[in-house]
Amino acid sequence: MNQPIIIEEFIGGKELSVSIIGWKDNIKTWGVVERYSEFNDNYFNNNIHSFEDKLYHKIKLRNGKHLLNDYNISNLFKLFNWLDKVEYIRIDGKLVNDTFYCFELSHDTTLNPSGAFFTPFYYEGYNYLSVLELLIDNCLERYNNLCPS
Repeated sequence: MNQPIIIEEFIGGKELSVSIIGWKDNIKTWGVVERYSEFNDNYFNNNIHSFEDKLYHKIKLRNGKHLLNDYNISNLFKLFNWLDKVEYIRIDGKLVNDTFYCFELSHDTTLNPSGAFFTPFYYEGYNYLSVLELLIDNCLERYNNLCPS
């Protein structure tokens, strides 16, 4: 097996998912969930969110918007703006000493109503259907602005 490998450094800290709906700098809404273990408050200081966690529902989601400071939020919005071609995204990362470290961008995230993309919007007062409606309206608005008739 003469294949290259990737070695990544583990980063301990709170694991967050940031969900954003909008386009460019026109952000319609956003929210954050924190992944946590009911049995170990420091779980993500020593563990990754594994397939086994997902399979056996070991990890829960709770509102995490209050955990991000203005600097992190500004950087997340700049990243979303820079990724111009997307109308929604889930950005996963770790929060360590008040700094958010991004480790995954999901522009094709699942639309499962109990998934990490949708859950933050429930804390913002949306329900599943209103988020779907916002997604469709946002996409149409962006398309109409890019391709005026």
